[in-house]
Amino acid sequence: MSTYSIVCMNMNCFRIVILTNMICYGRFWYDAAKNFHSAYLDGVNGSRLLDALDNCGATPVVQTFTVLMNLLVFFDHYKANQWEEAAYLIDRLSLLPNTQQEMASKISAYHQMDHALKQNVAQITLAFMDCLYQMFSAFNAQLHTLKPTNAEFSTLSQKLADLKVRSKLVSNFARLIPTAGPSNEINTQLARMEAHMV
Repeated sequence: MSTYSIVCMNMNCFRIVILTNMICYGRFWYDAAKNFHSAYLDGVNGSRLLDALDNCGATPVVQTFTVLMNLLVFFDHYKANQWEEAAYLIDRLSLLPNTQQEMASKISAYHQMDHALKQNVAQITLAFMDCLYQMFSAFNAQLHTLKPTNAEFSTLSQKLADLKVRSKLVSNFARLIPTAGPSNEINTQLARMEAHMV
């Protein structure tokens, strides 16, 4: 399997990530990427291939492919309304800042990203913010059913506070990076969700 094959999958499989309905073309690349990952990047075969790609300087291509595969899973969780699972996966991928101290390094990392990732960061950010908003709404609804003396009340209050901070970070990050596509519209949607988390 050549580096070129992985680059083709990187360029094509992510186009289908943000689509709500997979068309035949998208399904082909989605299936091809999953089959490639399980056949060539898992287990013993995976370590041999990764070593060979590393020796020819193709490690960044494989890293991008791995992130794209995880983003496919993220969007599967997102579309299934599995907000916490989706948010956990984005946190694991470390694409967006968790703290104000990480902001500069995440912006720098954005500028170093492969184009296959960079062109879709706005949609990733928007979907992640929606996850935060949905979790906030659910926790807030739970909080209103509890008395302040309940032990779970303070735990939920802290989760709500953490989600507010995180939503502000995500919104600020989105404003600080140059994005392809309708960035004003996306920033407006991000700001609207952030404003509702009060």
